[in-house]
Amino acid sequence: MAGLIPQEIIEEINRRVDILDLVGRYVSLRRTGRNYIGLCPFHNEDTPSFTVTPDKQICYCFGCQKGGGPINFLMEIENLSFVEAARKLAAELGIVIPEKALSPQEEKKRQERNQIFNMHKLAAEFYAAQLANNANSRIAIEYMKKRDIPQELAKSFMLGYAPDNDWEALCRHLQKKGYSYALIEKAGLGGKSAKTGKLYDKFHSRLIFPISDYKGQVIAFGGRIIGDGTPKYLNSTETPIYNKSANLFGLHQAGSNIRKLDRAVIMEGYMDVLMAHRYGVNNAVASLGTALTKEQAQLLRRYTDKVLLAYDGDNAGQKASLRGIEILRAANFDIKLITLPNGMDPDDFLKKEGKEGWDNYVAHNSLGVLEFLLNAALQKFDKQSVHGKSSIVSELLPAIANTQSVVERDSFIRLMADKLGVLPETVYADLRKSGLKIAAPKAAAAKAAPLNINLSSKTAPLLRIAIENKKVFDKVEAELGLDFWNTKAECLLAAVVKANYSDYNWQPATLLEKIDEMQAGNPQDLANIKEENTRKSVQNEGIKQFLLKLLSKEFPEDNNLRLADEYIRGVKIAIIQQEINNMLERLKNGEADPELLSALTESQKQMQALRRTGN
Repeated sequence: MAGLIPQEIIEEINRRVDILDLVGRYVSLRRTGRNYIGLCPFHNEDTPSFTVTPDKQICYCFGCQKGGGPINFLMEIENLSFVEAARKLAAELGIVIPEKALSPQEEKKRQERNQIFNMHKLAAEFYAAQLANNANSRIAIEYMKKRDIPQELAKSFMLGYAPDNDWEALCRHLQKKGYSYALIEKAGLGGKSAKTGKLYDKFHSRLIFPISDYKGQVIAFGGRIIGDGTPKYLNSTETPIYNKSANLFGLHQAGSNIRKLDRAVIMEGYMDVLMAHRYGVNNAVASLGTALTKEQAQLLRRYTDKVLLAYDGDNAGQKASLRGIEILRAANFDIKLITLPNGMDPDDFLKKEGKEGWDNYVAHNSLGVLEFLLNAALQKFDKQSVHGKSSIVSELLPAIANTQSVVERDSFIRLMADKLGVLPETVYADLRKSGLKIAAPKAAAAKAAPLNINLSSKTAPLLRIAIENKKVFDKVEAELGLDFWNTKAECLLAAVVKANYSDYNWQPATLLEKIDEMQAGNPQDLANIKEENTRKSVQNEGIKQFLLKLLSKEFPEDNNLRLADEYIRGVKIAIIQQEINNMLERLKNGEADPELLSALTESQKQMQALRRTGN
């Protein structure tokens, strides 16, 4: 999980970060006892269930079960990888992360990528300055006013202008910053003239739309021609930092809202997304000059599994919707679609109807996949003719066969039969004769049996102390072993601590990272757990939820060695009492073995001794 970052650095980050300050940047918190609570940033809720426990350096939502230490929280809230989140926090804290030695080729590639990232940042700043200050940008400003793009929106999306009176302006600017023409060309920001061999800017006389990755780094540009000229839109070519099939326009701006609303709206173009955000549909993104791709769907799955496809209402938009359905279905998205009236695109519709009109239209006109496909087929074929009915059924059979939900499939067949004026049985007959493979019902992901998370267990407070205090853990293991815990979750957590005993620093936030590594399948960490069933159970998400709940719960007593001794004594009494009860039951059933009587006497003496130590 930590990748190239040494474990001691991870531990230092977890130790030094003020998790209350970190979470407080995103969540309004109020104190309640030792903890702080607020509305969860990961799902919609009216009653606060997101808890921060500063002394344990952890946070946890009792509603959606998300949480963890500082690095986990930053990963989730900003959609970063573990290494990215750790590096960001380290930079804030002034912690230096040592770099692994790279080969000369790797180092050259790394430096080149960094240079290209920086060139794109400089280019975005250059274009923005041209829009703000260049006397020739008046035509672009007039265009923005015409398209209803206010200055705040332009700044939010870092819009710029490529001047029409100097086709070498950006190349010269980058050269002055120390970048070679060869690298400028490789970055896709300039190209050589076939006639003169001189380098000229990729974009000119265009409104510039910077394209950022999900972290907000500018990686490419789109340009809309101002005035006459072709093509209408010009996009960056692919470079070492840009793959158009793996990015979405507007994702950096929309990401947090997609996660909060648990749905993304996918549109066609830059202007659609700008207007969506202009009018409050701030979970909108667009594919980049191409049909939706598998990589884009995978990227979006990191934020939500629900999508509204809102492509233009023209034929091209409908075709794009059909292609998008295939990709999104394969990625198991919950898909809704809308067809805007009169061939309108989202830009036109929002300007005319506003956010309220948009919400109302979506609420009353969004369709599921099969209903959308049926509507498209009804427009394509004549449902009044026998041939038309047959063509509509044939057109829909593959989508019907590919529907995993039996209820959805059956309901749709009945709906379609009703629309066509035929019996549902005839559609089923055609489906059987088609030879199409019927999709199996979606199976639940294979996982270990869910853990019974019981914080009222009498041994839970003892475990809480033991996972934070090495002396207590050693004492518990020596006097009780590690198999006495009341619940499976407690046994598993104790096994995780034991498996990481040699390098565990007794900070709960670090223990969370260890569990993440095990759940990611780190072979070395899993190898430390001997029993196969225990290894599988540790990979169950429930163990992490149990630890977070355990750390978030406020037990009335302070954690200390005296208290641990009391809990250990109580556990011993409970164990011996159970043994005594078992032996008394055997005597009641007629057993009179002298060894049984001797064992009973010995257990009763132990019980009396333990009770005396508590007085």
